[in-house]
Formats: sequence, C-alpha cells, structure tokens
Amino acid sequence: MVIRNHWGFKHWRGDGPLPRLKTIHYPWDGYASDGLPFLDGPLDLFEGPVVEVIQVISQKTFLVFRIHHAVMDGVASNEFIRNVFRALRNETPDECCFTDSDEVFIQQKRNSPVAMKLEPALSPLGDLGHAGEISRPSLIWRRITLPSSSLVIMPKTMLALAEIARKYGSGLVRFRMPVDLRRHQPGSNAAGNLIGVMLLDVDEQDSVRSLVKKLNRQLSERRDIPKVQPRWVRVLARWIPFFVLEVLAKYVTYQYLRTQQYHYSATLSSVAATSLADYSTEQFTAKTMFGVPIAPMTSAVFVAICSNPQTTEITIGANSQRVSQESLIKLCDELEELLLKQV
Repeated sequence: MVIRNHWGFKHWRGDGPLPRLKTIHYPWDGYASDGLPFLDGPLDLFEGPVVEVIQVISQKTFLVFRIHHAVMDGVASNEFIRNVFRALRNETPDECCFTDSDEVFIQQKRNSPVAMKLEPALSPLGDLGHAGEISRPSLIWRRITLPSSSLVIMPKTMLALAEIARKYGSGLVRFRMPVDLRRHQPGSNAAGNLIGVMLLDVDEQDSVRSLVKKLNRQLSERRDIPKVQPRWVRVLARWIPFFVLEVLAKYVTYQYLRTQQYHYSATLSSVAATSLADYSTEQFTAKTMFGVPIAPMTSAVFVAICSNPQTTEITIGANSQRVSQESLIKLCDELEELLLKQV
C-alpha cells in the first residue's frame, strides 16, 4: 500500500514495494528500548514500503513487524502477522479488503454524544520535566511480563495506574482507549485504520466491576464512534499538501510538549493472541508476543497490553522529551508490583 498522486487526487494503491525484510545480530532481551537501532527508521507512505519485518538474533530470536499506523491499526496488524505465519506454514492466508475509516463512521451514529471537557489529568509519572531540548516526539519504553492471562487486565491496569497517580496529588484520573470499530460490522474482514476512541474517568471508589460497567455502558452508547466532519471539511483536508500537514503536525507536537500538563493519565490499548501456535512455524516456536506503543503527547504514558494463554505482556511508553528513564523504570516497578498482587 502506498499513496499515489498529490493534492486532492491522493489515493491509496496496492502497487507499492513489498515489505522490507532484514536480519540483524543485536544483544537485546526485548524488555527495553535503550539504544535500539532498528525501530525508528522511516516508513514512507509515498515511496513505500509501509511494512518492515526484522529478524533480530540475540540469545533469543525476535521477529519484529513494523507497520505504518496510517495503513493498519493494531487489530489489522495482528491479522496481517497471523497471515504471514499461515503462509510460512503453507496454509492459505485469509482474504481481506482495505476500508476507508470514513465509511464506518458515516454508516454508524452515536446514540448519545457526550462532550467531555479537556482538563489537566494526574500523571502516574509524577511531576513533568523536560529531559532535553524540545524536538520531535521520541519514544522510550519498557516491558513487564505477568505470569498469567486475565480477561479483566485492562480495568486492573487502570486501577493500578490510578492508584500510582494519586500518590502525587488529588485530581482527575482519565484514560483514553482506542476501540476497534469493526464491532459495528459483524463478520467484517476489513484491514485499515478503523479505530475509535473512548474516554473513561476513574474515581477513587471504583473497582474492577464498576469499571467494566462503565466501559460496557459507553460501548452500548456507541461512544467509540467519532463525530463525522462535514463533507466540505473532509474534501478540503484532501487538498492540503502533505508537507503542510507535516508542518502542522510538528507545530501541534511542539505546542503539546511545551505545556506542563496532560489531558489523559494514560492511553491503553489491548490486543489478544488466541494461541501462540498461530505465530509459530516448524522452525520457529513463539514463546510470547508484545506490542511497542507510539510516543504519547496528550497522555502521560501509552500502555500496550498483549495477552496470550501463557502470559500478559505490558509495554509502557513515554515521551523522552518529558520523562527520564529513571521515572519510567520506577513506574514499571510499581505497576508490576500492584498487578502481581492481583494475579
């Protein structure tokens, strides 16, 4: 997938270069981002490829799939990876189609639109501080492994992060959650970036049970479906040159990084693996899988949760412009301690 043409004639085509494949030898245990030379290379939407697969050989072998978020969200990426392994096992991959997110947004309507005022939210990292000169967002991350899988790991993680954040003061604890919009189209095999967003406030008296009720209520009200912009706005956006969009994105990023507050205590995203055998071949046995989050701006941290029948992997990412490695390590230690008590 690549973007062809420019201005208002931009459109996706499937005639770009195939995913880039490479093998590197690098001492890595998969638990931290420190100095990695293979995760930050550009994926060009116009020239391609937009997918890269890297075999990292260390004491263990890692298969790293890098996929541009404009092309696929986490759900579609997971299905793409599963299909790669189907092909490696000489099985027939599933068919899929790429779908513009606007098609899903337009076809569905929210039952009760609710506007939530943006307010400063408590951070589980404590006080903000700039780690250096403001530049582009730079991700630092660390991973923790829990020795079991839990169907309610998302609300458990929210409660633990809320408890940590409230150690630094009183105030709003608000979480941001990407939600798969394919749930509104049962049986859909659409690839693409089909993600809505829900916001959830966590009160001091909340429990796993009450958070599940809050989440289910928002889902029943279709809070995940974003407001559709008027057609003239969407048409106008298509005619804005790509380099102008990049300049605007950099400006917005700079303004966010200058502020001394977050709108969300954390962004949490979850993808489940039904079986590690789906990611294995005769020559490669998957022991676990985990996701690497993107650098957050409006959230203090981005938490990527990936569960499989044996373990739950939680990767916590933060923006190095605001957070030190020491603060991130401390947060990971506290979160792991609290979650292990609930296993």
